[in-house]
Amino acid sequence: AMPQMVSIFNGMGGLCAGLIGIIEFRHLIHATEISGGGLMNGHSLTIVLGMIIGSVSFAGSVIAFLKLNGNLGDYSFKGQTYFNLFFLVVVFAAAFFMMSGEVAHAEVMMYVVFAMACVYGVSFVMPIGGADMPVVISLLNSFTGLAAAFGGFLYDNKIMLTGGILVG
Repeated sequence: AMPQMVSIFNGMGGLCAGLIGIIEFRHLIHATEISGGGLMNGHSLTIVLGMIIGSVSFAGSVIAFLKLNGNLGDYSFKGQTYFNLFFLVVVFAAAFFMMSGEVAHAEVMMYVVFAMACVYGVSFVMPIGGADMPVVISLLNSFTGLAAAFGGFLYDNKIMLTGGILVG
């Protein structure tokens, strides 16, 4: 059951990155409310990208675990590739709206973006199965590494940044 273990461990890393994104974005929202500035800056972009990538990795890794464990089968529908691309664009559009909109609505939008990224992670992995699962797990592992690199950049932690870049 080594592939399942790798998948679930990777999912936990993605969840950590997603939760770090949520916590840090909430801190940024409250700091912005006090200072009166906006959320459209490089700091918030780093946070949001880490949150989205970590969320996709978490949800996709959970689905990969369930599929490898035999609890879940493959599911796809005609046009799923186009649906996934469209949904990914919607996730990033919602994230852009979250950063450029009113600060008062940003926290609610943050949870919406987190949930949408998780749904995308599920939709991304559901049609894949069989011998392609190790490739998907490697890709999701790379996503988690990138999310960790964003966290290292965010915290100015060179070890976390370097480790995330190497995994990514």
